[in-house]
Amino acid sequence: MGRDAHGPLDRGAAGDCAAHAGELALAAVHMENAATGLVHDGGGGAGDGVYAPVAGAAGTGETHPRAAGEVPATGAPCLVVDRAGGGGTALPGAQPGPVAALAGCVTVVRLSDAEGRGPIERVMSTVGRVDLDLADRLHAGDAIRPYSVVVRARTIDVVSFDDWLTRALLLADPGARLVRRARLVDLLPTGDLPRTLRLAFETPTHFRTAGLEVQVPDAFHVFGSLLERWRALGGESIYPDVRRVGVVPEVLCYATLPIAGGKPQRGFVGVVRYDASRVDAANLATLWLLARFGEYRGVGKHTTYGLGRLRVLAGEERWVLGQRVTVW
Repeated sequence: MGRDAHGPLDRGAAGDCAAHAGELALAAVHMENAATGLVHDGGGGAGDGVYAPVAGAAGTGETHPRAAGEVPATGAPCLVVDRAGGGGTALPGAQPGPVAALAGCVTVVRLSDAEGRGPIERVMSTVGRVDLDLADRLHAGDAIRPYSVVVRARTIDVVSFDDWLTRALLLADPGARLVRRARLVDLLPTGDLPRTLRLAFETPTHFRTAGLEVQVPDAFHVFGSLLERWRALGGESIYPDVRRVGVVPEVLCYATLPIAGGKPQRGFVGVVRYDASRVDAANLATLWLLARFGEYRGVGKHTTYGLGRLRVLAGEERWVLGQRVTVW
């Protein structure tokens, strides 16, 4: 990872980084080479562009609580992208509008990064080729953006919650690839939900509250940030209560992510266990919904630069930094 005054990756106040020193060092070298983000291309065992569910820990009998709707939505598409007569790309379940409602879908579009631009510049320049007004709206102001970015070794994944943005990316870039399409109504897991959520913060994560930077993965900031983004994208009213949620960092370190054309951003990476054993069933479902939502939207500040990538670990799944950054 990017170097700071404490070297490529410094030990956090909580957790034990020593056990992961090899993985952290390897990820640091990869990040130095990429100069933009965690080097990871592929699905950590899944095929390129194909999602493979993570099984539970061996011998535990526990599986990751993912709903059946995790596969791309089916049904009559109402948004078709025609690339200059070269064939159309149908987006199942698309709902055209300024911002796709959460009754719609989330789409992952992969762009090549051959131009070596920063994530935001790459997205805006691509959109601007076909829709300058949309590019201006996406870039203007301080509102929460309807997308986040995953920076890989040679590509950028744009996680879009806006079907106009998705359409523009696919129209403007002949090399753009539709990696994943999922219905947002299916983010809520079904069945008996585990009372413990193990969240992996795969890229540096931080928050900003009242003008102050916060680099602590407490439940208030993590789930508060996810709730803020949920509401900004038109999600139904939910009110998670985190006062009875315990927080136990398993591995917690601090790292710096270089930002092309901007100031490097520092934050925490690692695994944190959130103990929801004392919350009621409704609140537990809300926490799981937000965590699943965060796997796509990201958490904290600067998610459009690649910060705040979040993943829900299955059972006692072993975590290795940089091995698998996303769920697709």
